[in-house]
Amino acid sequence: MVKYWQQAQDNLMNLPLTNGWGEKHLLFVKWKYTEAKAAAYYYHGLILDEGNTEKFHGMAVAALQASDEYLRESKKLSEAFNATPPLSRNPPLWGTMKYLSEKIPKDTSSKVRINRDLYTHEK
Repeated sequence: MVKYWQQAQDNLMNLPLTNGWGEKHLLFVKWKYTEAKAAAYYYHGLILDEGNTEKFHGMAVAALQASDEYLRESKKLSEAFNATPPLSRNPPLWGTMKYLSEKIPKDTSSKVRINRDLYTHEK
């Protein structure tokens, strides 16, 4: 998904979108691209966390933190998209993003805390 939203964003930049809808289209693509990046980093972090070394756990925490940052950026882009004329309602989250918006912050904070406690205790 990240690859396809990146291609859409790159191709949209080359189009003359001056009819008033251009900015809204561009914000939509940026919003969905950022959501896809949040999901990709989240699942990558979960995979890395299955490793048994401090290095893997550290990389997993970094990936989960990046996912959390992309999720926050996605929420800002969603608000900007809905506030751009023509105005639109902010729809409730559903599907995958509803699940990820609940899981990413919770998993990130718990993995950071667990890894910090585990590796500072060992040292």
